[in-house]
Amino acid sequence: MGSEKNRFAAWMDEHPVAAGFAVVILYMLFRKGAYYIFLNAQGAAFTVMHELVDVIWPFLMAAAFGKLVIYRKGRFFRTLLLGISLFLYGLLFGYCLNLIPLLKEPGIEWQTPVMIIWAVVTMFFVGFREESCYRGIVLHVFAKKYMKDRKGVLISVFASSFFFAIMHIANILVGQSFFECVIQIINAFFFGGLFAAVYLRGGNLWAVMALHGFIDLGLMSKNLLTKTFASDAIAFIANNTDTSASTAQTVVYLVLWAAAFCLTLIMLRKKKCEEIIERFRPE
Repeated sequence: MGSEKNRFAAWMDEHPVAAGFAVVILYMLFRKGAYYIFLNAQGAAFTVMHELVDVIWPFLMAAAFGKLVIYRKGRFFRTLLLGISLFLYGLLFGYCLNLIPLLKEPGIEWQTPVMIIWAVVTMFFVGFREESCYRGIVLHVFAKKYMKDRKGVLISVFASSFFFAIMHIANILVGQSFFECVIQIINAFFFGGLFAAVYLRGGNLWAVMALHGFIDLGLMSKNLLTKTFASDAIAFIANNTDTSASTAQTVVYLVLWAAAFCLTLIMLRKKKCEEIIERFRPE
């Protein structure tokens, strides 16, 4: 079995595009499969089981692709510091826009402390799942083949962002509008590139998972932390049914995407890419 896995991992390293599509397909199958299996399950035990299943299969995928190295430790706080722009993005567009207004709104019924803690945990599970698959497996597969110069670093980063972005197409299946899905895909592409840059510069995927979970929790804080607006992640996505954006919203989107793209290129300037290549060479 070990040699078979090694041959599979070697083949995927040699064919990174195929590996990227394989990760996307497997991600959708496992994610949606787990959702429908537990769709009608009742009780806290089934909820916990569902979330744990969604944590186990990304780890098994990393093992199958020969990429358990992504879970190495070290440089956690350095990586967090390098991701300060992502932290500020989550703080402003998540917590400030969604959570702070609720504090001033009368009659809001908050979740119990246990449910709030569970909401935090599950959002960090999302960070673990998505970062394991895309900044972990996909990025490393492309890096194995292309990371020999700055061009190769950029190919690896934006290829992993592309596959991370198209994964969100599956949200149409749960009721998200085409317009909102396109916006989410573009957003995932540009911010996925910034996530990848932070990871390559810092070297600790756990810190990137934490940043990812922090952002998602902020964006869904109204739905996760209150009983008044309570809904799970799937319901939250399904409720994104807008079919247009105002001029102001369009400008905000464009500014955010341009800022994320520019920050990615700045973080991956030639000198820093040389350091990244040297650090990742032994892998």
